[in-house]
Amino acid sequence: MNNQDLNKEKALLQQLATGDEYAFRSICETYTPLLYTTIFRFTSEKWIAEEIIQDTFLKVWTKRQELAEMANFKGWLYTVASNMTLNALKKMRREQQELDRWLTFNAADIAKNDLTPQEKESYLQLLAAAVERLPPRQRETYRLIKEQHLKRNEAARIMGVSPETVKWNLEEAVRNIRTYCLSKLPVVLTLLLID
Repeated sequence: MNNQDLNKEKALLQQLATGDEYAFRSICETYTPLLYTTIFRFTSEKWIAEEIIQDTFLKVWTKRQELAEMANFKGWLYTVASNMTLNALKKMRREQQELDRWLTFNAADIAKNDLTPQEKESYLQLLAAAVERLPPRQRETYRLIKEQHLKRNEAARIMGVSPETVKWNLEEAVRNIRTYCLSKLPVVLTLLLID
């Protein structure tokens, strides 16, 4: 950043410290494109990147009185955005692990857990709906492996395909089930109380 840009930024930060919304908007417009590109590269999700940017600029607004004296606003801003991105990625990973664990349950597993009858029924309904939405080959593969507990080679023989095709179909089926369940996230979160 050249001296002229630094002086302009410093003036905007001083105006922002007084609560000037125009200065705030200018700072947001200046840094949003750069932050968005970086955050999106890590999250691969538009809505998550947008949410992190909103949270980052909310922090700018709440810390506005301290920013006028800051020597390296851009560095601070990128640090805030980076930390929020890392926290979001950790949260996404935790949720993904919980969902993966949840998806590995089957009807027999549910019977062994301390779930209420309502929770068991909700789980089974959500899983059944997700399985029904699968393409026919993925649905057949999922049922043979996860519901009938067949080995990959046995499922391959029944389906008349290679074991690698069975593996691919199962991976795709689980991915599609996961996507469907994530779209029903409020339901899933209540069910993820399972240990």
